[in-house]
Amino acid sequence: MPDDFTPEEVELYNFLINGFEIECDVTQVYRVLDDPLEMFIVCYVYELGRTQKSLEPILNLSKMQLYTIIKKIKAKLYQHYKQRRMIADKM
Repeated sequence: MPDDFTPEEVELYNFLINGFEIECDVTQVYRVLDDPLEMFIVCYVYELGRTQKSLEPILNLSKMQLYTIIKKIKAKLYQHYKQRRMIADKM
Protein backbone atom coordinates (compact mmCIF):
# COMPACT_ATOMS: atom_id res chain seq x y z
CA MET A 1 0.00 0.00 0.00
CA PRO A 2 1.26 3.52 -0.72
CA ASP A 3 1.92 5.88 2.19
CA ASP A 4 -0.88 8.24 1.16
CA PHE A 5 -3.63 5.65 0.60
CA THR A 6 -7.28 6.71 0.50
CA PRO A 7 -10.22 4.92 2.15
CA GLU A 8 -11.30 3.73 -1.29
CA GLU A 9 -7.88 2.16 -1.92
CA VAL A 10 -8.13 0.35 1.42
CA GLU A 11 -11.56 -0.98 0.39
CA LEU A 12 -10.20 -2.15 -2.95
CA TYR A 13 -7.22 -3.81 -1.27
CA ASN A 14 -9.50 -5.56 1.23
CA PHE A 15 -11.76 -6.66 -1.62
CA LEU A 16 -8.83 -8.15 -3.50
CA ILE A 17 -7.60 -9.97 -0.39
CA ASN A 18 -10.92 -11.07 1.16
CA GLY A 19 -13.10 -11.45 -1.92
CA PHE A 20 -16.76 -10.47 -1.81
CA GLU A 21 -17.14 -10.56 1.98
CA ILE A 22 -16.10 -7.02 2.80
CA GLU A 23 -17.74 -4.23 4.71
CA CYS A 24 -18.31 -1.20 2.56
CA ASP A 25 -17.59 2.11 4.27
CA VAL A 26 -19.87 4.77 2.78
CA THR A 27 -18.99 7.62 5.11
CA GLN A 28 -17.10 9.32 2.27
CA VAL A 29 -20.30 9.42 0.23
CA TYR A 30 -22.22 11.07 3.06
CA ARG A 31 -19.47 13.67 3.51
CA VAL A 32 -20.06 14.84 -0.05
CA LEU A 33 -23.78 15.32 0.52
CA ASP A 34 -24.85 18.29 2.61
CA ASP A 35 -28.62 17.86 2.59
CA PRO A 36 -30.14 15.44 5.15
CA LEU A 37 -32.88 14.54 2.66
CA GLU A 38 -30.27 13.45 0.12
CA MET A 39 -28.50 11.40 2.79
CA PHE A 40 -31.77 9.69 3.72
CA ILE A 41 -32.53 8.87 0.09
CA VAL A 42 -29.08 7.35 -0.43
CA CYS A 43 -29.44 5.31 2.75
CA TYR A 44 -32.99 4.13 2.06
CA VAL A 45 -32.62 3.28 -1.61
CA TYR A 46 -29.00 2.29 -2.07
CA GLU A 47 -27.93 0.92 1.30
CA LEU A 48 -31.16 -0.66 2.49
CA GLY A 49 -32.14 -1.77 -1.02
CA ARG A 50 -35.66 -0.38 -0.89
CA THR A 51 -37.43 0.84 -4.01
CA GLN A 52 -37.86 4.43 -5.07
CA LYS A 53 -41.57 3.74 -5.41
CA SER A 54 -41.82 2.84 -1.71
CA LEU A 55 -39.98 6.06 -0.85
CA GLU A 56 -42.42 8.35 -2.65
CA PRO A 57 -45.23 8.20 -0.04
CA ILE A 58 -42.77 8.38 2.85
CA LEU A 59 -41.37 11.71 1.65
CA ASN A 60 -44.66 12.81 0.07
CA LEU A 61 -42.90 13.42 -3.25
CA SER A 62 -43.99 12.68 -6.78
CA LYS A 63 -42.07 10.27 -8.96
CA MET A 64 -40.61 13.18 -10.94
CA GLN A 65 -39.53 15.11 -7.81
CA LEU A 66 -37.76 12.06 -6.44
CA TYR A 67 -36.13 11.37 -9.80
CA THR A 68 -34.86 14.97 -9.91
CA ILE A 69 -33.35 14.72 -6.41
CA ILE A 70 -31.65 11.40 -7.20
CA LYS A 71 -30.30 12.84 -10.45
CA LYS A 72 -28.87 15.79 -8.45
CA ILE A 73 -27.29 13.38 -5.93
CA LYS A 74 -25.64 11.38 -8.70
CA ALA A 75 -24.34 14.57 -10.34
CA LYS A 76 -22.84 15.77 -7.03
CA LEU A 77 -21.12 12.45 -6.40
CA TYR A 78 -19.90 12.22 -10.00
CA GLN A 79 -18.38 15.71 -9.85
CA HIS A 80 -16.73 15.05 -6.49
CA TYR A 81 -15.14 11.78 -7.53
CA LYS A 82 -14.21 13.11 -10.96
CA GLN A 83 -12.34 16.02 -9.34
CA ARG A 84 -10.49 13.56 -7.12
CA ARG A 85 -9.71 11.50 -10.25
CA MET A 86 -11.35 8.42 -8.81
CA ILE A 87 -13.57 7.83 -11.85
CA ALA A 88 -13.08 8.24 -15.57
CA ASP A 89 -14.97 10.73 -17.71
CA LYS A 90 -18.31 9.64 -19.10
CA MET A 91 -18.12 8.22 -22.58
